[in-house]
Amino acid sequence: MEQTSSTPNKKSRPYYKIIDGKRFDLALLNQVDTYISSASGNALSEAEVRAIGEAIKDSHQVTQIEKNTLEYIRSNYPLSAKAAKWWDENIKISDNLQQRLFLIKTRQRVPGLTIEFDQKERFRQTNFGNNKVVFEEALAKALASLLAPKNDAETPYNLVSELYGNIPAEAPDREDQVMDQVRIFFNTGRMGLLPEYDLNDPESWENLPYSIPEGNELVEDNWIFVLSLPDLSDHIYWAIVDRTGEKPAYAYGFN
Repeated sequence: MEQTSSTPNKKSRPYYKIIDGKRFDLALLNQVDTYISSASGNALSEAEVRAIGEAIKDSHQVTQIEKNTLEYIRSNYPLSAKAAKWWDENIKISDNLQQRLFLIKTRQRVPGLTIEFDQKERFRQTNFGNNKVVFEEALAKALASLLAPKNDAETPYNLVSELYGNIPAEAPDREDQVMDQVRIFFNTGRMGLLPEYDLNDPESWENLPYSIPEGNELVEDNWIFVLSLPDLSDHIYWAIVDRTGEKPAYAYGFN
């Protein structure tokens, strides 16, 4: 939910925007939107993020609204590789990428899950022309889809449900009990970002760190994450997140 509001001293000029109950600097968001609308590559450039950094240096201490806004920009807008590198090295706020990823995992109660990805590959995929979903958002959607109970037998939930068949089907909290066990396995698992590959060139698959999805989904169209839970089984799981954000994320497994 978004809305704008004004400070008492600025009668007709909105000062901040409210998104999900948090205040954000409206002028700074408008500045970023202007950059994006005029960007040839649909991503913030290094010069533009430098300008953003300068825009918040109007006081000796960054306000909480400015922190909220910087976090929102970093998580929701695409940056060029040079821009992202400059941002992460020079705009120091309450947390960094690893802390943001830890927050995503904590929200799903799997803080022990190892997330693996190559920074250059993350930057490259973020800048695909059709990409409208930033890496952190894609990861959050992927993790939620992997944890969701589904009818497909080859999912962590259903495998654990079979493994813990002693939990009565009629138990009112059976799903919660199964999910607690699922999260135990996730907390010792590994999840990685699949690099781009050529479906028509098997040689391009050989040096990939993970298996390509059984459904032959393409990285050019989707963020693709690969999960392994070695303490549960030797299954491989894929989470597919549409880059345009128009299709729901989904996940499936294979043994």
